[in-house]
Amino acid sequence: QGKLSLTLRKNVVTNGVATPFNEVLAWLCQRHDYYTAASVGLILLNDFDALRDLRGSCSRSGNGYKGCFFEGLLDGIIPIEESDFVKQPCSDDNSLNADKHSIISNFSSMQDRKQATRCPITSLADMAVGCLVKGGISMSRTLEGFLGRNIYYDASRASLMLVATISSAIHDHHELIRKNRHKADFAGGNVSKEEFPESEDLYSDIFWPIRCLLKIAVERDFMVTVLLLLNATIPNEMRRKKQRIVVGMRMSSHRPSLILCRSIVTMIVESSNTAAGLLLSLADEYGKNRYWQSLDHDTRLAFALISVHGKYPLLREAEVRAWAVEQLVLCTNASAGVDTDDGLETASNIPSDWLRDLFTACLSNAGSYVERLYTRASPFPSQESLSVASIVSAEASPIENDDVYQPQEERNRIKSALSSSPESGGLDFDLMIPALLLLQRRSVKWSEDAIFSTQSILNELCDLAGRYSPYESAFAFDSATVTRLCAISENVQAAANLIGGRNGFVLKCADVLMTCVGMTMDKAENYLLTGEVNVGPPRQIHISDAVAESSFIPTNGHRQLLSLIEEHVLSVKTYGEFETKYIRGGVNPVFAARVCLRAWLCLMRHDSPSSGPWLVSWLRDKLGIADDENGKSKKRLPCAALCRALLWPDDSDSVDGFNRTGSPLLAELLGFEPKFWIQLAQACCGLIEAIPPSIAERVMDGSHGTVVKGLTTNVIFSVN
Repeated sequence: QGKLSLTLRKNVVTNGVATPFNEVLAWLCQRHDYYTAASVGLILLNDFDALRDLRGSCSRSGNGYKGCFFEGLLDGIIPIEESDFVKQPCSDDNSLNADKHSIISNFSSMQDRKQATRCPITSLADMAVGCLVKGGISMSRTLEGFLGRNIYYDASRASLMLVATISSAIHDHHELIRKNRHKADFAGGNVSKEEFPESEDLYSDIFWPIRCLLKIAVERDFMVTVLLLLNATIPNEMRRKKQRIVVGMRMSSHRPSLILCRSIVTMIVESSNTAAGLLLSLADEYGKNRYWQSLDHDTRLAFALISVHGKYPLLREAEVRAWAVEQLVLCTNASAGVDTDDGLETASNIPSDWLRDLFTACLSNAGSYVERLYTRASPFPSQESLSVASIVSAEASPIENDDVYQPQEERNRIKSALSSSPESGGLDFDLMIPALLLLQRRSVKWSEDAIFSTQSILNELCDLAGRYSPYESAFAFDSATVTRLCAISENVQAAANLIGGRNGFVLKCADVLMTCVGMTMDKAENYLLTGEVNVGPPRQIHISDAVAESSFIPTNGHRQLLSLIEEHVLSVKTYGEFETKYIRGGVNPVFAARVCLRAWLCLMRHDSPSSGPWLVSWLRDKLGIADDENGKSKKRLPCAALCRALLWPDDSDSVDGFNRTGSPLLAELLGFEPKFWIQLAQACCGLIEAIPPSIAERVMDGSHGTVVKGLTTNVIFSVN
């Protein structure tokens, strides 16, 4: 009591009736009454938003505002002059030595230089920060808001206080681990992990000062210094590196939890748009390796897919992306048994779940409509695009493999879902295509809940990669490497869509023959381009074919060819589509029809002799040519392409448009009835696209009455 009286008398003699705020706040802090000290400081700073937030936060934690307990203190405190609030805010020195070993001493010396010029408002703001920091997690929300609003506190001093708090929290966490290890050893190793549960709540005392520190970094443009402080204080927690701790009488190694480390890095990356790049520029404690090189493989896998507001910013960083591309290449080489010249570990272990997450992460970064890949507007498959109702019974079995055939509307739906937003940087094909190639090779779905198969999405993705994009991509597409990966993965469909154009179209049809007939790639390509293969003599048409065709059900190979015919032949609407010389990636409909029909012929000779009459009925239905009428169709250009492919020889087998070798035409080999030939020719009568170029030139030169011979049926066409 006497000591208190002497203290009060001394204050009155020294300061008069009122007392400076720093002595009052220091006295309250000595009593560990940080709530009252912080409240007084916030009132003196006129930050009533923070005061309301503080009262609400502490009331939720059971230390709420108790009437006017501390308000009487304000009458005895020397007030802050109004002129102090309009003085220049505290400036922060952000030019510190980049050496993290001396950064703490740099901070201390900087504070000594500033001490002589500190204004009262800055001192008050710093003391308010200190009181809120000492208040712990219950005042962390108020502190974070205050750091974002107030312009008078010294960012350097506030950063040091928060770094010290982080260091203390990490030390307490290590002590907890040491005690748990010691308890486990004492129990003979029979203590289960459930007795030491791991969750984000366990690390809340570590997270809140990091969030507040990053708030300073963003508001005061202090990110470089803050990251150096964290790199010097918690290097192992930022990298998930093992560290040694003393357990009883022995040394034990401890690796920080993935939840802890990933949460810390997520908070850093989330704080600003430039934080990810600055984080990757940090060096390890020896200064030899950059941040990403200092991480272990499993840590890189986890950190690469850190999500911030639905985006994955680290995948947009060149260093992380290059690593991911390298890992995908190595994993693909290892799965295909391809040796690499470099000394890297080829058997890179990439889990399928990580590949799935990588694919969806790239879709999210591109702003694609991922949800469209999980919903369907119409039933699948579309039976109208598969068969003719008059010849396929209602009991026909559904499509057994979605990978090899997709109606055009379903492909359009996938492309719509894969479309990227204009300012997103586009789809990252170098990551997405290899990821899907690995999933397809492992026979793993890209998503358990998706309605489209991995191969289907891979095909459309490769098709988009080979096309021109009106938007600028964030990264250049390495088509040569991705094409090589398609080849060593033996995924012909993906390679065909990636190459596109005439060559890609031939690959698609060759894949059908390789899968269904067992041809080699070279033999299939040679047959499709030249027709030079022993497919047997011309097939005679019998009356029993009408009965046989009703029992024919298209196989997966047939469906794929039907899809190609519908896309490249039956969808022709302009005359310019026949001239593909100046169209990048275009496929001439005559060439497409001839290649598809040759492939159909090969399948027919292999195991489906009744597929010829079935194809006639399917073409009638698609072209709108009735069986009992003359050749009339609204699709005259598709009829012209089919007429040219079926009723005229290939350019290599003709002289001036006439058959040179006398070999049967496709219409004969396929067993098409002569009536359909005539109807097809009538439907495109008058179109120059229905005849070979050599005869077309003679017609354009003025020749008249040209009799076109060479058809096996001796049908005579007069070109007028």
